[in-house]
Amino acid sequence: MLHDPSHYEPPAPAEPIRLSDADQSVLKRLAEQMAQIAADPVHGQRAELWRRLNDRDSVRPMVWINEIPWHEMDVDGELTLQTQHPWAQSQERDLRRTIYQWRHMPGDMIVSDHLVCPLAIHSTDFGIIEDVDIVRTDAASDIVSRHFHKQIHDFSDLEKIRMPVVTHNVQATEFSYAAMCKLYGDILPVRKVGQTHIWFTPWDYLIRWWGIEEAMLDMYERPDLVHAAVERMVDAWMIELDQFVAQNLLALDANNTRIGSGGYGYTADLPGADYDRQYVKPHNMWGCSNAQIFSEVSPQFHWDFALEHDIRWLSRWGRN
Repeated sequence: MLHDPSHYEPPAPAEPIRLSDADQSVLKRLAEQMAQIAADPVHGQRAELWRRLNDRDSVRPMVWINEIPWHEMDVDGELTLQTQHPWAQSQERDLRRTIYQWRHMPGDMIVSDHLVCPLAIHSTDFGIIEDVDIVRTDAASDIVSRHFHKQIHDFSDLEKIRMPVVTHNVQATEFSYAAMCKLYGDILPVRKVGQTHIWFTPWDYLIRWWGIEEAMLDMYERPDLVHAAVERMVDAWMIELDQFVAQNLLALDANNTRIGSGGYGYTADLPGADYDRQYVKPHNMWGCSNAQIFSEVSPQFHWDFALEHDIRWLSRWGRN
């Protein structure tokens, strides 16, 4: 997830990564299992099926399980972390979850033939975080019930929505990449990967700052205010995307990257003819938009207050 409206994400630290022999041993064993999984020829077969699905030549329904309640899955210790270093634990968590899913609920999942080192990209976000009361039914879950306190009351409050600033901490990326290459280089190749698919969702933010009932009533009572708020959010996302492009931080997603609300991005249409391998642009990638809370409004309001604004964003991408 590029953004989390519940809190500010601090930049990644730029410091050398030094692991104990024990931590290295755990990660190497898991990487060896990943390499065995990645070598299965079924991945190529499934990639073609996903491509045909996305290119409207579907062979059969495709199955991919995601949004898994991982804190409920560790019934036999397969997901129990054994490393100590925080960076190693992050690596281990991802490796174990992929291996677990492959063993127990693979569906049509595809495992890459390389390991990904994400670029240490940071965005300052949109200037507001939710002011919220939370009720939990499961202390180990990040799924909670929320009551939002209104922060957008009138036009002047729209200034609270700030334009993001994007930076890439090159040194932090290099420290992580060096550690991964040292660990895994003789097992699986390691690739630096920038920002892939962007989950564009202005309304997921606005309702947290506005309140759900309040926002829906204002579509009827104060439509000019609502339009101005959505436009400011689209401006913010567009300015952020411009910075990704200017700093060459985008990465292709016509692969086993999740696209939209769930599905891989394989397609013959992307990256397209106008493609520079060294400089990915939005027109080489998938876009999307959503307004999940709009299940409760009319089709006309869905168009007026979401889709018509979203077109400015959607027009930048190769496929949506």
